[in-house]
Amino acid sequence: MKRHPCLALVTPLFVSSVAFAPAVSALGHPEERPSSVSAAPTVAKCELTRGKPDAQRKPTYVLRLSGFTKQKVVTARSADQKFSVSGTTSDDGSFQSTVPRGRYVAQELNGKTIRCSLVPVEKGPEVTDLDVQITPNSGTPSCNPLTFTMTIKITSSGAGTVDYRWDLTHKGDFGGGAPGKVEFTGPGTKEETKTYGASPDKAGEVHSGKVVVKILTGPSKGKTDQAPLSFTCA
Repeated sequence: MKRHPCLALVTPLFVSSVAFAPAVSALGHPEERPSSVSAAPTVAKCELTRGKPDAQRKPTYVLRLSGFTKQKVVTARSADQKFSVSGTTSDDGSFQSTVPRGRYVAQELNGKTIRCSLVPVEKGPEVTDLDVQITPNSGTPSCNPLTFTMTIKITSSGAGTVDYRWDLTHKGDFGGGAPGKVEFTGPGTKEETKTYGASPDKAGEVHSGKVVVKILTGPSKGKTDQAPLSFTCA
């Protein structure tokens, strides 16, 4: 990736997106494909999401390209021409880079230019820490009855609602899952306990799997944590 140093951009943003001509795929000669099949159009996109401050604590964006021709050189440059970044798209036609905050356009080599659009920030507090633990998770516990207990700790940066979901697998199969919600009145950590009753099992049966917790809303949407389990029934 080639970067050109520049001054940081602090100009207020006004960005919009326009359609980009789809890449042409080789589908063979017309007589070799059914007349009812038509190629789905691919629209190239350039999106900007707010990133973390750089080493000088100046604001940044994460610039993401998608829908471009695979393995093609692309260039994104700021509207005032003070910063540009170039690279080669991946096999799925995507490219990503961190750039100074500002307005940007992107261009494929010998292709059209599109404007980059700013992705709205998800509302809600940021989840600064996420932790999940599960019992039983090891050893030789009794499996008659068999009840899993999950402890979920969520740390928030401020007031608001955090939606999440937990999913449990054991014995290689999906066990159970459900959504959850935590309300915060300010910064802090809250703990929730969830239980899941599995079918009783006989001695010697091996259980292995994991529980995964995923944040569903806010700026931390997609953040996950997981805890493994592996035990033999007594």
